[in-house]
Amino acid sequence: MTGMTREYGQYCGLARALDLVGGRWSLLIVRELLDGPLRYTELEQGLPGVPTNILAARLRDLEDGGVIERSLQPRPSSAVVYQLTPYGKALEKTLLSLGLWGAQSLGEPPEGFASDLHSLTFPLRAMFQERTEGEHRFQIRRGEESLNVVVSHGTVCFPNDPSFEPDAILEMPAGLVLAIAKGYETFDSAVESGNLRIEGSPEKARRFFEIFKMPDLVEAAR
Repeated sequence: MTGMTREYGQYCGLARALDLVGGRWSLLIVRELLDGPLRYTELEQGLPGVPTNILAARLRDLEDGGVIERSLQPRPSSAVVYQLTPYGKALEKTLLSLGLWGAQSLGEPPEGFASDLHSLTFPLRAMFQERTEGEHRFQIRRGEESLNVVVSHGTVCFPNDPSFEPDAILEMPAGLVLAIAKGYETFDSAVESGNLRIEGSPEKARRFFEIFKMPDLVEAAR
């Protein structure tokens, strides 16, 4: 590797970072892989609208840059999956900060906005209040979908466990989480309207929105 970056011609860490992950869809691919290895088809499903040729090209670029790597799942699957390298995983905090910055100018979720519950893992990571003490177990449901959320001593994870036993179940669309976090709706109004239905501890359910909330950042100009 030479001392200059390939595209920007600057000996600068930021320019080098943009060489590696500045292409369209690149950071969104990294976002999808934060939760673990995925097959090509699973990446396509998580990135609706991505052209197949662009996805294939970005995966090659990220692999060449040491951000992701390919591996084979254990038998009997033996499917090819993509996963972050340690170098790629080091992007997580940067991505979360960038996501929070961008969220300041998202505005209210559009009418009819719909997304699967898995799409919540990234914003929940970004909004997670790391100083939260103790253990809290939540399950978000929407129809046949469910997302398990475990908060334990300053960490958050999303275990795929059929026997999972939550302290509270929150039945709601993915967009409602973001609407409450952004202040466009309140916990109480969501419950009163029926958009949020709770099973288990109401106190724990309310606590969910204290653990996952937007930090006080500079609001984007309108």
